[in-house]
Amino acid sequence: MIYGNIIEYEIQFYFEEYIKLSNFDRRVRIIDIIHQQLIIFADDYNLDKTPVEETYKKCQELKYDNTWIHRNKKYPSPKKEFKVHLECIWDETHLHVFILLFDKKGLLIVTHKWFDVVSRVGYAIYSYKGSFIDDYTFDFRDPYRYEKWKIDIRDLLESK
Repeated sequence: MIYGNIIEYEIQFYFEEYIKLSNFDRRVRIIDIIHQQLIIFADDYNLDKTPVEETYKKCQELKYDNTWIHRNKKYPSPKKEFKVHLECIWDETHLHVFILLFDKKGLLIVTHKWFDVVSRVGYAIYSYKGSFIDDYTFDFRDPYRYEKWKIDIRDLLESK
């Protein structure tokens, strides 16, 4: 069915079989379903399937690991003494977020597990923005819900 710019496809999903799978096999199953549906979509609309196949192949090469750096960047402190990046790891049930603190040479100082959220609400992380507000305070915020967190770098340094 087509609803404006949204196209809906029906798929068969056997939940009873799915819940019996290991976590890794669940991840593989979901990626396979998405891949199959995108191929059908590309065929239905005469679209190039190359990006779908390349992405699927990349998932396989990465062994279905969904680890990424938030906004693919390191956030430098004002005096460039530190850089922070946020490593995000999705698994079948949660998004896990880690703070990685680097020195000015780019060497990892400390990794700190910051928070976990259930996968169904983890999508919000994509809209969050981060920046240093002074030499030791990193600010991470959701611009749409006005939630914000402040991380004191000194606390991270003490925890290592």
